[in-house]
Amino acid sequence: MLKRNLISFSALSAFVFLAFGSTPGFVEQLQQAAPSGEIGSTSGNVAACEAWVAHSNNLPCYPVDFDAAEMCPQSLDMTPIDMSSYYQCMIEGSRCNGDIPDMADVGSCSVPTN
Repeated sequence: MLKRNLISFSALSAFVFLAFGSTPGFVEQLQQAAPSGEIGSTSGNVAACEAWVAHSNNLPCYPVDFDAAEMCPQSLDMTPIDMSSYYQCMIEGSRCNGDIPDMADVGSCSVPTN
């Protein structure tokens, strides 16, 4: 169970990074969608992501340290979607149960779509 949760948590983290941080042409696509220069409507996604990274890195039972620069690229603030509730859910859903990471509630966190 622990191994599955760690793998699921790591896979979700990688998805967020890949989906929002490393897609070639991502910024260009946003600029085409909002040619007036107003790219996205959120400015707190990076801060929310960094709070989640800090929380995860401070869990004494979690064996992985995330790099906030990699996990929370500036392009997160260019998206039109406010993801702060998602990252807050991730923070609330990840904790230690003794020496064992308890990420069971993370599965209920959904990435906002609008």
